[in-house]
Amino acid sequence: MQGNGRHLRSLDMVGDAGHCLGGGFDTTLQLRTSRLSFLAMDLHTLPCVFAQTYLELVSELGWSRRDVLRQAGLTARQVNAASGMGLEAYRRLLLAVRDAALRAGSGTAVGIEMGWRLPPTAFGPLGMALLSSATLGDALALTEKYWPLYGMGLTFLVRQERDLCVLEFAALPFVPPDVRDIVLESVMASIYRSTVALAGVNALRGQVWFDFPEPPHAAGARRRLGDVRYGMPATQWRVSSAGLDQPLPMANAVSLRQAIAQCELELTQRLHTRAGLVSEVSRLLALGVNRPGFCGGQLL
Repeated sequence: MQGNGRHLRSLDMVGDAGHCLGGGFDTTLQLRTSRLSFLAMDLHTLPCVFAQTYLELVSELGWSRRDVLRQAGLTARQVNAASGMGLEAYRRLLLAVRDAALRAGSGTAVGIEMGWRLPPTAFGPLGMALLSSATLGDALALTEKYWPLYGMGLTFLVRQERDLCVLEFAALPFVPPDVRDIVLESVMASIYRSTVALAGVNALRGQVWFDFPEPPHAAGARRRLGDVRYGMPATQWRVSSAGLDQPLPMANAVSLRQAIAQCELELTQRLHTRAGLVSEVSRLLALGVNRPGFCGGQLL
């Protein structure tokens, strides 16, 4: 499958706001500072399935959900809110789960194990579209197209490299360094697990690359993902293109059309919400002009 050569960015990123929103807004607003980054994090939410899955992992491993929530400064009600969880709150939850693993001395690959618990059925209409796709290549194309619905904080690109299909992930600038590796691990594990669910364990054999140093829990990552390599130039899953035309066993044209229609509706709603964000940040920047701490278009 030939990728379309462009990143479908998460709609929650900061940086060049117009570019990051898929080019759909006429703005050159640049958000370069951590204060504005955290503003964006506070104004946006992640689907509740992510936070809930982390807490399910905590329970499965026999750790205290109450202690994790207390450390994160969260309540069960916040985790289960239908409206989702703000990105800064989500960050605190990830750190609390990571710390619980460290205290337990279990060597658990928290990000990998969380992502492993997110197969296609965790992703609403997008998951149904993937399950209903005719081929694995079609499913990956849909994942790329509708990535903004669930890939908060990350970019995802599918491209061809000679006889390889390369699935590349990158953390956006506002993702805090202290959870960056966990986020990349979880999304890689989820994509890997989803592919196995769709086409079987032997469908796409290849290498998993991470762009950060090998962690203490690397053995757990290799147990789930196979050939995992650290300290690589990018975070990628590099597989043979030969399996992309493999027919999928649950393909259904009717359910595929219905699922895509729902994805389109959700994407449109998300775009309208993000348009409001650009307007709000522009307003806040305008209010900051000539105020103490504001210099050259940047908050200090």
